[in-house]
Amino acid sequence: MAVSSLSVTAEWALWGKERRDHEYRLLSCSDGVISAEDFAAVIRRYSPGTLDSVPQVTISWLPGNREHYLAIAVHDEVPADDPATPGRLADGMPEPVPSPVDAVGRVTTLTRYFCMPYRELSAGAVSYRAMYDGLHPVRLPYEHGELIPAQLDGRRVVPQPDFLPSATRAAALLLTGRPVCILGARRASVEDRLYFLDMVASMLPYGLRSRLSASTWVSSGYHEHRIRLFFSSAARESDQTVDLARPDSTSIGDRDADDYLAWLRDGGIVQHITELARLRREQDFTARTVHVLVRW
Repeated sequence: MAVSSLSVTAEWALWGKERRDHEYRLLSCSDGVISAEDFAAVIRRYSPGTLDSVPQVTISWLPGNREHYLAIAVHDEVPADDPATPGRLADGMPEPVPSPVDAVGRVTTLTRYFCMPYRELSAGAVSYRAMYDGLHPVRLPYEHGELIPAQLDGRRVVPQPDFLPSATRAAALLLTGRPVCILGARRASVEDRLYFLDMVASMLPYGLRSRLSASTWVSSGYHEHRIRLFFSSAARESDQTVDLARPDSTSIGDRDADDYLAWLRDGGIVQHITELARLRREQDFTARTVHVLVRW
């Protein structure tokens, strides 16, 4: 049974540029389990490329010393009222101040990155939208590097009939192991795209979120990204596609994926989502996992 609210503790990182910088870098981060080096590595790994509009949201995961973490990165412009007076780092040096432009006058994007133990989020089967709603209002850097206490909504995702054909197909396509690019949503809001990502994830065992990366937008010109489920204006040759403007009811061409798609479409989608939300053990997108899913 879903809980109405869940208490979590988020570690955080701030990624951007000061006015003197030429390249993006880690500006500051929390004083927790995740190191500055690990924050920088995971933010680079799941970069959506150069974005032509913000805000956008990227979901990712990372291993900690003892447990996995789920993360949400909010990519946005530098607020016009960003504090002109920086805080202080632990060594007494001033906190870097994000700038709207870099050393050569290029417009910059500010990324606020929040990560929480998978164990805490899975206790309430927390959705991506709940992570976004609970944390995107938080300004960074946060008080002296302290971790952020947050209350996240534990209510389940309610599927919208208009999105069901595309969302079920995207969920089944993910089981082939290839990235899935969602087309036909350039005019959709970031909230609507995030809702669709949640719908797709809700049609898989919750435990797969411990290894799922997703984004509300990835630059079509950035082909080196490592994101598994994403919106874009164009797909790479290696991607599978779901076009929201042209729902596809044909066979996927992969036995396991087609079997899973048939199960999802076999009525009772709300019951399926409820059953899948209970499967919270961490899982990877391996061939064995797929086999178990379609043969249960």
